[in-house]
Amino acid sequence: MNDNHILSVTGQNEVSEQLLNIYKTKKIPHAFLFEGTSGCGKFRAAAEFAKLLFSKSDKSTEISDLKYLQEPFFKFVIPLPRGKGETSDHSPTEKLKDEDIKLIQEELNSKIINPYHIISIPDANNIKISSIRDVRKCIAMNYSDIKYRFIFFDNAHLMTEDAQNAFLKSLEEPPEGVIFIISTTDKEKLLPTILSRCWLVKFRPLNIDHIVEILVKYFSTDKNYAERVSFFADGSIEKAVYLINNNFDEFLDDVINIIRFSMANLQNTSWEYLSKYIIDNENEYSFLLIDVIKKWLMDVISVKYGKEIVYFVKYPDTIHKFISGYNNVDIFNVIKRIDEITGYFKNNVNLNILWMNIIFELTSLVKRS
Repeated sequence: MNDNHILSVTGQNEVSEQLLNIYKTKKIPHAFLFEGTSGCGKFRAAAEFAKLLFSKSDKSTEISDLKYLQEPFFKFVIPLPRGKGETSDHSPTEKLKDEDIKLIQEELNSKIINPYHIISIPDANNIKISSIRDVRKCIAMNYSDIKYRFIFFDNAHLMTEDAQNAFLKSLEEPPEGVIFIISTTDKEKLLPTILSRCWLVKFRPLNIDHIVEILVKYFSTDKNYAERVSFFADGSIEKAVYLINNNFDEFLDDVINIIRFSMANLQNTSWEYLSKYIIDNENEYSFLLIDVIKKWLMDVISVKYGKEIVYFVKYPDTIHKFISGYNNVDIFNVIKRIDEITGYFKNNVNLNILWMNIIFELTSLVKRS
């Protein structure tokens, strides 16, 4: 088999080439830092690299099917919820309910089968120090018949400070054949001493064609539907799947209504559409809503300057109607103002107040014309 085809990660040719070249040198770093946006293929690359090393190592350690992604060959370290009465002295899952442990195992199995599956565990906000102790126990065990063992950290930036300091000890004195892969979307939250001991591998956001390919292959998504969603995914399979799982078409309809009624000076009606997405003062939907509103504004700019609609291809009338009536509005300035308001979302300011400001900013679009 041609070496160029034994390690391939969709949409990440540079990563594939980098890992393949490392393999060819036979000098495998003991720790990698996989950095890139969520859902861009970091775990897929780790799985492909592990598969390559296992398939090319001694025959005694060759593994069939997907067993190379299971312990003792491959260990996951993921954010976990905290059980009732749990302290740092307990094991990672000791105080969790049986149904929580079952869900965790199901999520890990889904990830093994589908490398683009997004692990979702309620209240799993941190990688605990107990998980790091579990790693240390794992790597201390003697598996002389296994040439390589992988420890994969998912969302490593969610390690607590204590967990990072504890992990650093293992990173400073890695056992022979143990390879740490630290996957993160935010490396700035990791200790500089951890970063300095890792081989950096940077991942690019996926392009439209690659997102469509992955959605069709791994999530059985209709191709036409996948194409429409992919334009809103910003290079992330995680975001694309999130949109699909949350009624993408209905979501876009609601965004259009929020914009339309805001501009019609009907803030109360706009709020009715908006309110179902800001339940419990959560930011998750807010950032997505703002992003999609800005994409509508960017489509207005595109059409205004003679280019094609990129995002809201199903809603051309709303864009053309706005331009015909309000062609002189400074859209760039409106986007800038929305960005400024968005900055306050990270400061625990009441979401209702922030969203009222965004609605009034949209209302001001027609008032400024």
